[in-house]
Amino acid sequence: MNAKMFEEYDKYIIASSTDTKGIITYVSQAFCDISGYTSQELIGKSHSIVRHPDTPQEVFSELWETLHANKAWKGEIKNKTKDGNYYWVEATVSPLFENDILIGYSSVRKDITSTKFLGEHDEIITTLFDSLHDIVVLTDGIQIRFVNKAFLRFTGYKTLEDFRADYRCICDMFDTEDLRYLQQMMDDVPWTQYVVEHPDDVHQAKIIKDGKEHLLGVDVHDVVMQGSNFYLAVLSESLVIKNLNATLQEQIDKKEIVLHDLKRSQNKVVEQEKMVALGQLIAGVAHEVNTPLGAMKSSSGSILESMTLLLDNLPNLFTSLEHKDKDLFFDFLDMIAKQKDILSTRDERKVKRSLAKELENENIIDSIFITDRLIDMKCYKDVSKYYPLFKHKHRKLIVETAYNVSDLQFNVYNINEAIKRASKIIFALKSFARYDYSGDPVKANLVQGVDTALTIYANKIKKGVTIVTSYEEVPDVLCYVDELNQVWTNLVFNAIQAMNYSGTLTLDIRQKDDFIMVSITDTGCGIPDKIKDKIFEPFFTTKPSGEGSGLGLDIVKKIIDKHHGKIELETEENVGSTFKIYIPVALEETNNV
Repeated sequence: MNAKMFEEYDKYIIASSTDTKGIITYVSQAFCDISGYTSQELIGKSHSIVRHPDTPQEVFSELWETLHANKAWKGEIKNKTKDGNYYWVEATVSPLFENDILIGYSSVRKDITSTKFLGEHDEIITTLFDSLHDIVVLTDGIQIRFVNKAFLRFTGYKTLEDFRADYRCICDMFDTEDLRYLQQMMDDVPWTQYVVEHPDDVHQAKIIKDGKEHLLGVDVHDVVMQGSNFYLAVLSESLVIKNLNATLQEQIDKKEIVLHDLKRSQNKVVEQEKMVALGQLIAGVAHEVNTPLGAMKSSSGSILESMTLLLDNLPNLFTSLEHKDKDLFFDFLDMIAKQKDILSTRDERKVKRSLAKELENENIIDSIFITDRLIDMKCYKDVSKYYPLFKHKHRKLIVETAYNVSDLQFNVYNINEAIKRASKIIFALKSFARYDYSGDPVKANLVQGVDTALTIYANKIKKGVTIVTSYEEVPDVLCYVDELNQVWTNLVFNAIQAMNYSGTLTLDIRQKDDFIMVSITDTGCGIPDKIKDKIFEPFFTTKPSGEGSGLGLDIVKKIIDKHHGKIELETEENVGSTFKIYIPVALEETNNV
């Protein structure tokens, strides 16, 4: 192998070699890049330095059994990086011989992290995107990883594997003769990357399918999930809307006809607006899911550490304590478990000084150490009962063991809270993505729908928005749930934008006569009187070009009209706006009128 070829091999192939005892003698640059270690940190060590505890020991037992039989082993291994993250590889490990003598082992690996991640989240991704009418393609920039049902309907294939048998990418179907539209490569970069790098341009692709020309609008989002990069591409039939805009310009006097066409297309437009919102939410939702996952990962690590210390200390502790001391120790643990107070930094310093002085006055040795641990355990009130433990000759072991128990309890509590948070986010995503194609109204709770909207936009709200809620207990109403969820998400997001992501968002839900009233109030810029009567008109928007279609409030109004409800607006410039939505308690009665 010449120097140039070896340089490329070293840069792109995750490879290593060891001696017969498994000690690393060589690692490629690609190995260093994915693990986060330098070659100096890896050479001379075993591969256990990157071993993730999730990989069963049986995997490595099988690996060595195969190698000792002078055979190559192939399998999947979960590794950890230097900074504590993880990655998956498909590894092939082979014996190395020289003159029929075993001199070591070589290993070549393939990064399969993205495939594993998508496999772990397949149900959520499928549920989310299969509810959409637009074509959705998820790719890592090299290979398509996921497509929704709309993609298969459009291409005519039953599965993604069937499509891959004929095409590498959907771009292989682009009309390459018409240079006005997207090509497979734009300026020597893939079309997905090109769209991401030119977000202000209008991107379209033309596909000739079954002799018919399809003009598709294209939007691509660059998404990072668990350290892996993906492109989320959305393709939609845009020719109808393009022609509709031309008709509006040429035949402004035929407004009634255009509005009639818009009404017939309402369901399609609702889904398009939902996809726009979804595109804005992808990065934020990924972050929101990663936050509780990170908390669980951190807490689980602390639990393992505390458990190790406890298992080391408990035998020594119990053999050194008399019966009465053990009873007092267990009482001490019960008292610690009930401590919930969280002090400010200033109050903590004050309490620490007072507690340290109290212990010193009792001639308790190691009072500083004991004080620090008591503060960490939030245990600083009425501790005189436990002076015998603090004066015991094994006082440090007693206090340190109690601290490890407290730390264990605290981290279990953190994991439970993180699980609740992650569950709430997943529930909100499923509620947002679900679409009822039956067309029939169902009983639903409006409070739950509004809370789903708040959860969906949690990433934007937490940056500077204060939420104030006032919910009365209200009855379930017969309604079109998915369409009302669109109302809440539109109005909540409009309110957040009106405040420029900083202010107070107040939500009030109560029953008024035969209606459930949902009030959404922001402290934003307000709406000028001269345009207040226009905000529900189609295509009217106050947002900058490219940020709004002008259809959001028009859709809101139509959905509320469909429910025989009403919407009221109270607004004042530089003070804020309030939208009050009234939904009838008994939709079936109004529909029979």
